[in-house]
Amino acid sequence: MPFYKILLCAEGIALPSGDGEPIVGFFATRIAFGKDAQIAGEKAKAMLLNEWGREGWSARNQGVDPVLNIQECWKVTFFNAMIKRASGFTFYR
Repeated sequence: MPFYKILLCAEGIALPSGDGEPIVGFFATRIAFGKDAQIAGEKAKAMLLNEWGREGWSARNQGVDPVLNIQECWKVTFFNAMIKRASGFTFYR
């Protein structure tokens, strides 16, 4: 099965920040495999939501659970999928 690099955008959250203006969304890139881009994208969304809860972000969130949308999706080689692991969140206001 092919591997895909998926750029996700999350909206609907409300995380407190130091200056009083809440963080309302984030971008994240994840690697997933599937028989096509749609299946890989759904896997990436599930992984991201699991990570969101496991890392404690959901406990701090004063908004709704992240609404995830796929912004871009690229097919990547097995080598790139194994070497270039994607993690973390890039938050925005």
